[in-house]
Amino acid sequence: VHYGWIANTTDPFKLLPFWAMNVGLTLFLAAAGFFFAGKRYRAFYFGALALFFLGNVVRFQPWAWDNIKLFAHWLFFTCVLAGIAVQKIFDSLKQKWLGVGVVLGILLVATLSGILTLAHWRSTSGMLYSESEIRIAEFIKQNTRSDALFLTALSHKHLVSNLAGRQVVLGDYDQLA
Repeated sequence: VHYGWIANTTDPFKLLPFWAMNVGLTLFLAAAGFFFAGKRYRAFYFGALALFFLGNVVRFQPWAWDNIKLFAHWLFFTCVLAGIAVQKIFDSLKQKWLGVGVVLGILLVATLSGILTLAHWRSTSGMLYSESEIRIAEFIKQNTRSDALFLTALSHKHLVSNLAGRQVVLGDYDQLA
């Protein structure tokens, strides 16, 4: 049992802002879309909502971030409801050119955090591995057997397995406690 996923809180008044900040406008559009959706959509969404609550209560893997798989499925269905809300907004506007502008504005706001994150990553190093790590991986590939087994440190981006293609004894268990 691990309440609040990576927000590490059992307080719903802290958990709700965490999800609002991380999902953003899509969460609010989905709430509106839920009411516009038919019974069939709402009933189907409850399964996705169960995954969301389960991911906020139980940690299924040693690394807490692995629960993101549950949230990805929940988010897919949440985006469907958000799409229903956007469609209702578009349909309610009399002038279609205004509707297109509003919908494009909503899409921009809904995706802006992802765009800014990608821009930030690109402006920093843009590389997951340094040149020295790539050289070490090449050395490992050239100087060890392909079935060699390595004892590694606690990391999820280990060059031994990811770049050199060798098996590791200890991978990413740094979030076990």
